[in-house]
Amino acid sequence: MTTTDESAQTPTAVVRALFAAFTARDMNTVRSLMAPEIVWQQAPGMPHGGRWVGFDQIAENVFGRFKNDWEEWRAVPDEFISERNTVVVLGRYVGTPKATGKHVDAGFAHVYRVEAGKIVRFDQHTDTRVLADAVGA
Repeated sequence: MTTTDESAQTPTAVVRALFAAFTARDMNTVRSLMAPEIVWQQAPGMPHGGRWVGFDQIAENVFGRFKNDWEEWRAVPDEFISERNTVVVLGRYVGTPKATGKHVDAGFAHVYRVEAGKIVRFDQHTDTRVLADAVGA
C-alpha cells in the first residue's frame, strides 16, 4: 500500500490492494493487509477447504498447496460491492491443476470483513464441485 496510515484506507481499497498483491505474488503485502488473527474460511468442499486462523496457517494450508498443486491459479475479480466494513467480490477462478491438466473456470463470491485497515475475516463461496472435478477429487 502506498499510504502510511493503512487505517485511513476504505475497506474496498484494502481488498483491492489484496488482489493486486496476489497478482504481483507479493506475500509480504498480503500478510500486511491481514489482521494477525484473521479467520479464513475456505469452502468445505473446495480442495484445501477448511477454516484457518492467522497468516501462517493460511499460507501453509491454502496458498502453499495451491502453489504446489496448480500449474496456474488466479482469482480474477469482476466487481467489488461494499457496505460499511464488508466487501463482497464477485469474480472467477481460472486455473489448471497439475494432477489432471483440466482447465478450470468457476465463479466465486468472496466476503471480506475489514477493521482498522486490516482484513479480519474471509469467507469463500464457489462451485466446489467444478474445482474438485478438475483436480480429480
